[in-house]
Amino acid sequence: MKTKDIEIPSVESIMNRRVEAFEPDLPIAEAIQLLLRRGYSGAPVVDGEGKPIGVLSEHDCVGVLAESLYEDWPTGKVGDHMVKDPVTVDVGQDVLAAARAFAKAKLRRLPVVREGKLVGLLTRRDLMRALDDLRRSAGKQHEPTTYELIAARR
Repeated sequence: MKTKDIEIPSVESIMNRRVEAFEPDLPIAEAIQLLLRRGYSGAPVVDGEGKPIGVLSEHDCVGVLAESLYEDWPTGKVGDHMVKDPVTVDVGQDVLAAARAFAKAKLRRLPVVREGKLVGLLTRRDLMRALDDLRRSAGKQHEPTTYELIAARR
């Protein structure tokens, strides 16, 4: 999409293609360990056809772990603890549409779909970088920070 002679990038051009997705019947304890080992803050949950049916986040896992302090180990499946019916973005949407979806949903990550199937993941950080790059390419530079002004005087 073009706006005022600026090419607006697509979601597909900035998304992460390597996505760790869980199935709803995965034991929650195993999912938590995978998130911790890989340093992820969450992951989409997909059905047998690869369609997103939920998202498991750090927020969900913290609650599970806190409750498990009184038990032997976290119990249940990912499907028991995930947020169902996730907000998604389509690969064909532009980053401005994705920004609106993030603003409305107030999430850290959104599953990216093509024809309803998971093909990637878009994080707020990915989107922030893309929007900042877009501003710069439009000739809009940021105002220098106090730190930058002090460093420039030295």
